[in-house]
Amino acid sequence: MVLSQAGKVIDSQASKEFYEDSAVPRKKIVYIEDAGHIIPWDYGWENVVDKIEQFVEE
Repeated sequence: MVLSQAGKVIDSQASKEFYEDSAVPRKKIVYIEDAGHIIPWDYGWENVVDKIEQFVEE
C-alpha cells in the first residue's frame, strides 16, 4: 500500500488501520511525503515505481 503523509482526500490513519487489519500474508506499506492524493501522478511517483518494482522482485 502506498500512502501520502499529506493526503488531501483519503484519511491516512483509516488507510493505515485497513492495512494493519488486512490478513494478506505478504504486504508492505510505503509513505510518500509530498503527494496530495493520486500518488502515481503526484510528487514522489518515481519512488512509488521503484518500491513496486522491488516488491514484485522479492
